[in-house]
Amino acid sequence: MNIMIDVETTGVDAGCCILTLAAVPFSIHSPLENFYERASHQSSLQAGFTDNPETISWWDKQKSEQQDEAFGGTLSINRMLEAFCAYMATLGDPKDLHVWGNGKDFDNVILGYALKKLHLKQPWSYRNNWCYRDLVKTYPITPKPDNPDAHNALSDAKVQARHAELTMEAISHGYPPAFPR
Repeated sequence: MNIMIDVETTGVDAGCCILTLAAVPFSIHSPLENFYERASHQSSLQAGFTDNPETISWWDKQKSEQQDEAFGGTLSINRMLEAFCAYMATLGDPKDLHVWGNGKDFDNVILGYALKKLHLKQPWSYRNNWCYRDLVKTYPITPKPDNPDAHNALSDAKVQARHAELTMEAISHGYPPAFPR
């Protein structure tokens, strides 16, 4: 099963605070529930995660609604990640879960690091990390659907999952890759 994840964070490296986390199953025949939670920024700082000043400055320039959604969480980071692990367990065996993130060094890495730091088992096999960004750059087949609520983890994950589905469908019909030159 494919699951698109998206995190909104206060940095771009492992160890930064995760503000929101979404997971959207895709390429399946029956619809499944999505996952979305918001963590308290303060709880992440207290757990030893950090802020990147450049990312905080970037957030300060975003719309107030986006800031409120990202920074308005009340769950502790620990409870949010425990809820995520419980959700992933409902989707199947970790060896059968293919987790996609937008960038091979972003969502999956940041999330995996946070789980390890808080002594939670990563609920997917390390062999099943997939990169959405690489998929759509290698196969620039379909335009990315509009996302009127960008920088909302759930909205981003839904749009990326749909785009990945459309791309995979085109690949299944024989579309050739366009490797970078």
